[in-house]
Amino acid sequence: MLRLMQPIELPEGTSVEIIVIPKTSDSQHKSHADILAEIAALPLEDNADKFSGREHDKVLLCQMPNVS
Repeated sequence: MLRLMQPIELPEGTSVEIIVIPKTSDSQHKSHADILAEIAALPLEDNADKFSGREHDKVLLCQMPNVS
C-alpha cells in the first residue's frame, strides 16, 4: 500500500487510478509486539490431531500413508 506525503509529478494527460480502502477494523492499529504475542499464544499442535509436526518432511516426501 502506498501512502503519499508529497505530490507526485506526472506528465500532463497521464491517466491515474485511485482506490480508497476504508479502515474496517482496529487490527491495523496493533503493535508488532501485540501481533507476535497473539501468534505465540497459539497452540503448537492439537492433541486430538493424528498428524504430528515431526512427520512434516515425511508427508511432503510421500513417505507416509495418508493421515486422516
